[in-house]
Amino acid sequence: MKPKTLFIVLGILILLLLVVRGCMSFVKKEVGKAVDGILTAERAKFLEGTDLSTAAYAIILDDQNPPILIDDKAVLEANKDSIEVAISWMSYLPGEGPSPKGIWLFKDNVLVKNKIARKFKTFEMGSLRQHGKPLRFNAIYDYRESYLKQKDSLEKNNRVYITRASEVDADGYEYRFNLHCPAILVSEQDTIFDHHAYGKEFANNIIASLSGLKGFKAGDNAANIMETGPTLIMKTEHATHYLRNSENKGTITLDGYLLYGQQLHFRCTKDFYEQVKAHDFTPAFVRAGLSKKQIKTLIQEKLGPSNQKDKVDAVFEAMFPTDFWLGELFGQKYEMRYYEVVDSLATANLKLHPK
Repeated sequence: MKPKTLFIVLGILILLLLVVRGCMSFVKKEVGKAVDGILTAERAKFLEGTDLSTAAYAIILDDQNPPILIDDKAVLEANKDSIEVAISWMSYLPGEGPSPKGIWLFKDNVLVKNKIARKFKTFEMGSLRQHGKPLRFNAIYDYRESYLKQKDSLEKNNRVYITRASEVDADGYEYRFNLHCPAILVSEQDTIFDHHAYGKEFANNIIASLSGLKGFKAGDNAANIMETGPTLIMKTEHATHYLRNSENKGTITLDGYLLYGQQLHFRCTKDFYEQVKAHDFTPAFVRAGLSKKQIKTLIQEKLGPSNQKDKVDAVFEAMFPTDFWLGELFGQKYEMRYYEVVDSLATANLKLHPK
């Protein structure tokens, strides 16, 4: 290597080293700032800025068993400046404690704010624990009708304090299923086929065929987040398939070709699912890649010239059925978590529970 070239290479290496060192120094400095900020976090007064005279306030304290409710205005006022909480940075590490603990503030039985963590740097409650009423923690996880009925009843109960409640789907699309569509075969050398465009066209055809029905929404393809609007979920695999009704029950492999299995995801009402069971999707099918004739020719080559047309047709129908079929229907459930005032410790929580 010439001396001039050597000096240039050395200069570039030194420059890169200086850049790397500079970046590492910057990252170290910023991380240090963030950690210092967490470690030096000031104590936060939980009731700071709260005018306790404007409404019926209550605090739920759940750091021991059983959890307790403090709703005496005089007690809350006396401890207003003594309730201090600050979450420890260790709370964000995995495995820190079996369950979160925390404090919740309610105004007229409606949650205003909370502080929940597995580890607190500061958790000072003044004399609150001396004035608490025992609580029982409960949770609901149910379908819409049952969930709404229980939710409505609990919201009217002034002995209940709700800490979490799912919002129901406004459109009533609590059910979901996948429509399984006929597969297509595409050559690995095909530079024209675009599965994104194909998926959109096929999905639009399916939706157009359902124009007379209501109560559904066809979902986007989560695997292709750049694609807007409904599109098929397309699963690609090499074209290998078990020969159904064949003597040897072996496999047939169409080398150099890809098999696209396709689905369209639906969110819907239960009534829609029942109606669509009788719907004919066949006219919506879009064939792409190889034609039926081309695929049968490939199958004939694999099976050998001695096989008759009916055998080729049978294998084709087994590998590429033209029917659509509906997947299993799944219902959406909604969750609510709440505390309820109880009359004695005997009916309160006696063990740790999730928040």
